[in-house]
Amino acid sequence: MKFTTFQSLFSPAVKTFTISACALVGVIAHANPNISAHYDNNDELVLSVSRAGVINHAIAIAPFVGDGALSSALAKTLNGELHATASGLPVPNATSQSVSQSLTTWQQAGFRYVLTGSAHSLAGAKRALRYELIDVETGKTVLSGDEFMDSTPQAKETAAAKISERIHQAITGKAGDFTGQIAYVAEQGRGAQKTSSLILATPNGTTLRTLTQVQGSIFSPTFSPDGTRIAYSVQRTDGLPVIYVQRTDGSTPELATPFKGNNLGASFSPDGTKLLFSGSHENHNPNIYELDLIARTLTRRTNLAGAENSPSYLPDGSGFIFSADNGSRTPKLYRYRFSDGKIAPLGLTGTNPKPSQDGTRLTYVQGGRVMLANLNGANAQSVGTAGTDTLASFSPSGQRLLYATGSTLTIASPDGKKRQIRLNATTVRDPAWR
Repeated sequence: MKFTTFQSLFSPAVKTFTISACALVGVIAHANPNISAHYDNNDELVLSVSRAGVINHAIAIAPFVGDGALSSALAKTLNGELHATASGLPVPNATSQSVSQSLTTWQQAGFRYVLTGSAHSLAGAKRALRYELIDVETGKTVLSGDEFMDSTPQAKETAAAKISERIHQAITGKAGDFTGQIAYVAEQGRGAQKTSSLILATPNGTTLRTLTQVQGSIFSPTFSPDGTRIAYSVQRTDGLPVIYVQRTDGSTPELATPFKGNNLGASFSPDGTKLLFSGSHENHNPNIYELDLIARTLTRRTNLAGAENSPSYLPDGSGFIFSADNGSRTPKLYRYRFSDGKIAPLGLTGTNPKPSQDGTRLTYVQGGRVMLANLNGANAQSVGTAGTDTLASFSPSGQRLLYATGSTLTIASPDGKKRQIRLNATTVRDPAWR
């Protein structure tokens, strides 16, 4: 038996074993709905089964009466973690009543749950959805509800994400992170011809809007706690990086750091009134500064030998974590405490640290690897491989990690699965999730 290193920090729900193989993935994935298969980073085939050989969370999604396309949207959203499907069902066009009368049929097909639903039109181009999730082992309804939406493709995806979130919570007791927003930088071209765009998207990768586009580079977007603003650094061709703050509705960006030097790695305080960043305007040596966005006052928080970079507030506001090389050119991670200004090493080598929402863990990058550790530096483990100059972000629930490699976003889940979102860009970098 083999347990992935990522699973050990997230209480895995399934066990895995690995074998070397070349042509079994497609056969296994389609021949038996009770077994999932994928290749890991070492090109080994990983098979996942439940203790009894049946996937406990397998979900059949029956066509929604009045909107069959919604079933496909739900299956696409849920399949990555709960083995959901809207095709090849043993009972076509199932309803709640027919499911209750054919529980054994669904069980024998390898399903644990069946989702049924309907949709109908309302005044003002609105749509009403009603859904019911049935446990075919007990015959009981474990979830039912209503959802209202506009008659647009984006509204349909949003509704599917909301329903999927409720289903995941009902079945597993944990958040599924299907809702929320992702921000990332998309780069096209190189050198003086490089264009960078800051994109706001859904967790499925659907673009909501392009917030800004520049000739040059955009770095390290970060959301405000309420999700209404985003801060990021812009370095135009032949210029130095400065930090802008912009509303996520696409309003005009506002310059936050008009300081001559490098202004990088912004982080909002828990109450959204301050920004931490790494600046080199005073002595050409990057230090960590705190900018009060209301009073417009600036306070230097660190002044070590060498460069201090990538500050990130702790969720409780007691301090922040950051990287510093102390003149050694080997960046290490530290924790700063506001109460007394004390700086303590975490015993970790790396860059771009980000704390989890509950303040118990952090993610960072070490030699191109995305790492995960306890906030005190213990239990450091590799999650996956990213670029050498990138960062990772926790999902809103803190149970998943998002990072970029090449032109792909990767979402790493608690059970070790990785969902990839391929995007139309030469390079994708610095994703943030809220």
